[in-house]
Amino acid sequence: MLRLPKDEVLELDVRRKIYEEIVKSPGLHVRELQRRVNIAYGALQYHLSFLVKHNLVAEEKGVEYSRFFPTEFKSIRERELMSLLRQESIRRILLHLLNTPAARNKELAEGVGLSPSTVSWHISKLTEVGAVVQENKGGDVLFRVSEPEVVTRLLVTYKSSFLDTIVDRFVEVWEKENIKTAK
Repeated sequence: MLRLPKDEVLELDVRRKIYEEIVKSPGLHVRELQRRVNIAYGALQYHLSFLVKHNLVAEEKGVEYSRFFPTEFKSIRERELMSLLRQESIRRILLHLLNTPAARNKELAEGVGLSPSTVSWHISKLTEVGAVVQENKGGDVLFRVSEPEVVTRLLVTYKSSFLDTIVDRFVEVWEKENIKTAK
């Protein structure tokens, strides 16, 4: 198959708009992408498959959604983490754990405003993929983010793509702390 040069693939305004949204917000699923670029579902599918075929976008098929990343987003681990961060409840849990490392399930549930059973369900998904680790300390089960630097970097880098005030607050605090330590 002959692949077109990037500038030719992106000649169409609508295709360029789709590509730019994926670059700005890696890990979006089709319906969220459709809302953001405001085009018909069938047209979006066509342009996405064209972008994939010409190697500008990669599709990651998950259990629930297919998510789209620019091909420059090479790290499989970062794609996996971005896919998790795109889910609001999981993002809230990870943000809480970044601010309060080593939290119990009950503390997490209270901190993020979800039921303990919902938090347990999400935590099991997070531990399964290694995003969160579990520690047993004196009869307590504590959870923490396994790669806080990577998760923080993704949150800071793609802050505007989350459309979430809790991410904005986290990044503001993180930036203030890092400015203080740099001085």
